[in-house]
Amino acid sequence: MDACIALLGELNYLAVLAATLISMFLGALWYSPILFGNNWMKLMGFTEEQLKKEGSAKEMAVSVFTSFIEALMLASLILMTGTKTFFSGVHLGAMIGIGIIAMVNLSNAMFNRVPLKLWGINSGYRIVYYMINGGILAIW
Repeated sequence: MDACIALLGELNYLAVLAATLISMFLGALWYSPILFGNNWMKLMGFTEEQLKKEGSAKEMAVSVFTSFIEALMLASLILMTGTKTFFSGVHLGAMIGIGIIAMVNLSNAMFNRVPLKLWGINSGYRIVYYMINGGILAIW
């Protein structure tokens, strides 16, 4: 337990906050009509009017919270593994994004009959998020 507390004291919380903000910016871009927003809405069965009408304050709050925890855990793993270069951070992020998150999402997608295109959109966001933040957190 003392090692965990010591690790938390070593984290760069400004970098964790920056990684959280980066994930929110990337998510806004990823799920916008510029990139994958229209396909995502169609695959989810949503209309633009529905999303505007129903609002998303609760979802956004949860997203900020989970992004913060993800950044905190990624920063902890970077410290624990001694990852210190941008490209080694990107590599670690890719391993987590592809090897864990995308694979868990794929298994869930198969059992829940989620279209592979939707799995790709959602998992792709997490892979890119972890790669970018892995690189940034490693050098910060």
